[in-house]
Amino acid sequence: VTATQALDVADASGSGAGWNLTATSTTFTTGGGSPHLLSTSATTVAATPAIACDTGSTCTAATNSVAYPYTLPAGATAPTATKLFNAAANTGMGSQTVTPTWRLSVPASTFAGTYTSTWTISLVSGP
Repeated sequence: VTATQALDVADASGSGAGWNLTATSTTFTTGGGSPHLLSTSATTVAATPAIACDTGSTCTAATNSVAYPYTLPAGATAPTATKLFNAAANTGMGSQTVTPTWRLSVPASTFAGTYTSTWTISLVSGP
């Protein structure tokens, strides 16, 4: 299963410090007394996310150094966030949209049900 997610990033600070998007999640689970779980490595981004300046905005597109494929960290309690995408110093200024394509791996033997997960995506200063 794949889906894109547009993440709008605006850096009007003028500092040129760069920024990064970090992410973490809880494991996909059916919940309840005997929950069924997906793998903690079930969610990935296979290739570098698309990046584009927002319409009507002047920007310096981000120069990203994160290696792909990227695996979204997951656990019963969300583990430490990792870099999903970053803007090197003196890039990523102005308003732009970063669009990763997420892939959720669901094996054929997966128990049928409704699975949920909580994701946290943060914008942090500095590359």
